[in-house]
Amino acid sequence: MSQASAALQGRREALSPPRSSSRILPGDSQSVVHSIRRSSPTYLYLKGNLYYFRYAFPKACRDLLGHAEIRISLKTGYVREARHRASGLYALLLKLIGGGLLDYQEIRSQLVQWLACLLEEPDKQPISQKEIRERLNGYLRALLEKDDMNVHPRKGVSGPDIELTAAQLLASNASLLSRLVENPDSLVKSVTECIPVLISEGVFKPEEISNENVLQIVKAHLKAQVLNNKIKAARASGDYLMEQAVFAAPYKPYPPVAEEAVVQGGQSDSVGGELLSEFIEKYIKTKISDGAWKDHGVADHRGRLFNLVEILGDKVVSDVSRDDMRHFRDVLRRLPPNRTKLKKYKGKTINDILEMNPADVLSVKTVNVIVETASSMFDWGVREGHLSQNPAKGLSIKDDRQEIGLRDAFSPEDIRKIFASDHYVKGDFKHPSFFWAPLIAVYTGMRLEEVCQLSLDDIYESEQGNIWVIDVNANLYRDGIGRKLLKNKNAARIIPIHQDLIQVGLLDHRDCLKKQGVERLFPELNKTALSPKFGKQPGKVFGKLVRALDLGGNKTFHSLRHSFSDFFKVKGLHNDTFRQIFGHEIPELAGRQYGSKFDARTCYEEIVSKLDYGIDISLVNAKPYL
Repeated sequence: MSQASAALQGRREALSPPRSSSRILPGDSQSVVHSIRRSSPTYLYLKGNLYYFRYAFPKACRDLLGHAEIRISLKTGYVREARHRASGLYALLLKLIGGGLLDYQEIRSQLVQWLACLLEEPDKQPISQKEIRERLNGYLRALLEKDDMNVHPRKGVSGPDIELTAAQLLASNASLLSRLVENPDSLVKSVTECIPVLISEGVFKPEEISNENVLQIVKAHLKAQVLNNKIKAARASGDYLMEQAVFAAPYKPYPPVAEEAVVQGGQSDSVGGELLSEFIEKYIKTKISDGAWKDHGVADHRGRLFNLVEILGDKVVSDVSRDDMRHFRDVLRRLPPNRTKLKKYKGKTINDILEMNPADVLSVKTVNVIVETASSMFDWGVREGHLSQNPAKGLSIKDDRQEIGLRDAFSPEDIRKIFASDHYVKGDFKHPSFFWAPLIAVYTGMRLEEVCQLSLDDIYESEQGNIWVIDVNANLYRDGIGRKLLKNKNAARIIPIHQDLIQVGLLDHRDCLKKQGVERLFPELNKTALSPKFGKQPGKVFGKLVRALDLGGNKTFHSLRHSFSDFFKVKGLHNDTFRQIFGHEIPELAGRQYGSKFDARTCYEEIVSKLDYGIDISLVNAKPYL
């Protein structure tokens, strides 16, 4: 026993010895713990200049323990420190009695020794407030992603005297938790509930939690739970914008990235040289600073590259061999898509997932994209003099499938079902962008982000033939939020507006917003650091609608663009006029370099006016959005 422990045990405030020691059955111990929790004890009292931990045992315990209470000096005159230490003693007390220990002297000995170790803190590695916040942000993101995968309807509460929807119930939970956040006594009492959960789930390690930061961790955890309930309540009401701030905040990934290889090999024994994770981050910073990567694509590139760390381990980059990369490619071919999002794969290592032998695995195209991304990084390393060779060069897999067979388009019947669904007939989307974005895309062939970033000035009446058009461009916004994004130079184009869009009220929606003095067609959409595109939420809402209609196949928002293309392909109209509207390069050299572009009236009469999916546009209810 340490000197500090001995000193604490010798304190005069120690109570008289117990009558006898005893142990009780686990079932009985739980009732005793429940009795302790209900009693709401006073943990602290001040004697002279020092605070003491004081706990009065409930009646159920007194006869068995032979004592009415327990007192232990906390060795401090500062109330904040005293609260930290008392909360830890209380948590340990519950644990000991919950485990069936009813020997007073042994309980006291263990409490005193725990306190002595806490005061000495020989192995503590306390973490900063910033680290606490970022880890819990990552934990909250994981909870929200798990909730997003839940396809079952949310349940409310119904009874003779109460009727709460799911949204009301979640909002009520958030309100109750909010009251705990700013109450110091509530924070102390919450330690025994929060800390064991956070440790068991791997958010924090025991050595990272000290008497100085335990209440900070509890408070940050409660705040995260408040946000979790508020965002779920918003989702239950159809609002997916509230969560954008959470996904924009700095965070540490949860579960944490494994430090060792999870499939083969381990940390390299080589001395010197950069680790893969360090090399990847250096490469990403260089690509951004060189202007080679746009901000909105960085997350995708980083995700592809960190597959290397997950599969090979965070080894020294110069030790990555050709065999390592062949192994990397072969493991990718056995992994499922979206493994970090799907519930059944959450928290599992690569080896665990491989043992599950998933039937749905990454496509050849996706595997090649990941391998080629890694190869590009190694090529950069060779050019910069960091590496002697590229171990991933030429490892792409031959894909014999025809490109046209790799995509799913909506059939005309699918499109009619989508725009005759309850959401469109009742007009009950939460935000205008959720209603308008799919309609604009299906009648113009525009990409999701092209639609969602539109300015009001991009919709105007063309001087060439008095045709209303949408101008897809990369102009700067007037309000200083940056420039619109285009996929490539051919994406800049003028698209005539179909009469169905005008009949539904697109121009009226534009005029209404102009009167309000806003700049963008969908001002409710925002970019964030981690979601650097306007289209994330409209795409997510549309995806849920498609799944609810059970249309089959791999169909997403981008399938609307494929459907637009397929309509004209079947009619033999994939000509230069169509390519100009669609934003594809005109193949013939003469067409690219000589002659002017087709005017708006030509594009309307030869292409857009012929578009007819058979949608009963009179059923589409735009009134709530005008």
